[in-house]
Amino acid sequence: MTITITLPPDVEAALRAEALAQDRDVADVAADRLAAAYAVAGAPPVPEVADDDAEGYAALVAGGDADFAAGRFKSYEAVREAASRRRGIAL
Repeated sequence: MTITITLPPDVEAALRAEALAQDRDVADVAADRLAAAYAVAGAPPVPEVADDDAEGYAALVAGGDADFAAGRFKSYEAVREAASRRRGIAL
């Protein structure tokens, strides 16, 4: 699929800098970013669980197992990319 979008200058500059740092084509980096954004958007939110709530943790793990079995999970690469963006570093 081919699409044309207009990015704000600062976003375009950041995208080009990321592509240059990774020695990749800017279109490939943009495509990966879009794919990761939509993969993350489809993932269910992680509920808050108190540190001393053993039943809550058990339910959280069971929910994660069900999500995985249903194909709702993020790849290691998507998680690493998101963590890198949040921290402003390459992991």
